[in-house]
Amino acid sequence: MLKKQLIILCYDFPVRNKTAEANLLEFQLTVFKDIFEEIHIIPTATIKAKKIIAGHQHTLAHDFRVFKIKSIINIIKNLKVLVDDFRKIQWNNHFINTFIESLVSYIKGIHSYSFLEYYFFKKNINLDGLIVYSFWFNDYSLGALLLKKKYPNISVISGGHGYDLFEDRHKGGRIAFREKSISLINYVYVCSKEGLNYLQIKYPHYHQKFILLNTGIKRKKFKIKPSTDGIFRIISLSRTHPVKRIPYLLQKLKEIENHSKFEIEYFHIGGGIEFQSLKEYLNKLDFKKFKINLTGVISDEALEIFFKSTRIDAFL
Repeated sequence: MLKKQLIILCYDFPVRNKTAEANLLEFQLTVFKDIFEEIHIIPTATIKAKKIIAGHQHTLAHDFRVFKIKSIINIIKNLKVLVDDFRKIQWNNHFINTFIESLVSYIKGIHSYSFLEYYFFKKNINLDGLIVYSFWFNDYSLGALLLKKKYPNISVISGGHGYDLFEDRHKGGRIAFREKSISLINYVYVCSKEGLNYLQIKYPHYHQKFILLNTGIKRKKFKIKPSTDGIFRIISLSRTHPVKRIPYLLQKLKEIENHSKFEIEYFHIGGGIEFQSLKEYLNKLDFKKFKINLTGVISDEALEIFFKSTRIDAFL
């Protein structure tokens, strides 16, 4: 009887924690380990010489970034895929950028293709019934999908989140090879209803491939209570990244404060590249009546204590 095997393409899950990828993959692995007899984790980031803090019980690849000579041959063999994508680029102000992005995406995809083929044979992995799961729907998942054309018994699935899903977040409003990838993939597991609707509307012929995913949210054994002291309390919980538009929210809260007769207390839990600039912007806004709390990253235990001890009226 064949082993049930799973290949996971991720970014840097084994060497970083408390990231969106790490939190969700950690949850997913608790499910996968009961389904698959063998799990291989392939980080696409450089992890050599870094401390491994997760995924110890599974097989971990350390050499994804090592160049494979066969990549040159595979670049030539699959050149039609690149040419077809070039033809879809519109002639506008973003033409050069999108052209370069398409070329870079292709090279990264072929590198992934070459590494996976090398890895399958190095580890003697049986390709019949093999599932390749790409956490991100990106250039490296393209490599797995091109490999699927060569080995049709492989199934390829991918997650779909934000930047790797919405094409309008990219220069030129496109993601290279996106329609090609969707035509080849088995399923895209989308982490939001917004993302699901986006794909179903944009690619209606492939609607059966798009599935809404439970992103690891667990039902709590307690209920959060609303405020009773006349203060309206709001919370948001995410990384502090420009795509989350937290400065815009703070700006609107300031505008409301200037005209309101009631009080608001706002909490944002989470950190990231924008955290320091957010604190500076908050000082600049100089709230007088509303209380704004930027907590940064806190542990899961501290988060549970927060929800048990704090009254909340709205979750953004």
